[in-house]
Amino acid sequence: MENLASSVKLQQREFHVRHDYGDLTQDLIDKCMRRLYSLEGLVPQDPLIVFGLMVLDNLANQAIMVRILTDEAVISWLRMKKSQSMGCPSAANSGMGGG
Repeated sequence: MENLASSVKLQQREFHVRHDYGDLTQDLIDKCMRRLYSLEGLVPQDPLIVFGLMVLDNLANQAIMVRILTDEAVISWLRMKKSQSMGCPSAANSGMGGG
């Protein structure tokens, strides 16, 4: 019986931790969405906004996006990610010899 009580307590803690994590994740997604839709120079129907929504599926991309300092830099980052997803070389790699 003691093992059962211990197990139930552990499950409650795990649930609580996941709940907190879920709130933090939701906050990060909210920040990213607000940032994406407020990028100066882009309208909500811009294909780059739509692509940005797909990029935000990845937690690492969310963390990167909220730390980029300027709108111009976010737009450049999104364009680079889009060109990489299409198999094009990024601007950083285009002059490095290869293809």
